[in-house]
Amino acid sequence: MVDVQRVSDSCGFSVPLMDVRGDRDLLDRYHERHDPAYFDDMWHHRNAASIDGLPGYPPSS
Repeated sequence: MVDVQRVSDSCGFSVPLMDVRGDRDLLDRYHERHDPAYFDDMWHHRNAASIDGLPGYPPSS
């Protein structure tokens, strides 16, 4: 018996096509639209803790 609290899946941005026709460029195009400071801020806020509440991305010093 399993008591499921949460199920998460991949967003699909970097998932290869099923018949391996090539790599998807969606993630690359997304990164081209943002500057590095955007990702630093996002990583510190969104990755501060894992799904199970453990510390994630190290805090800024």
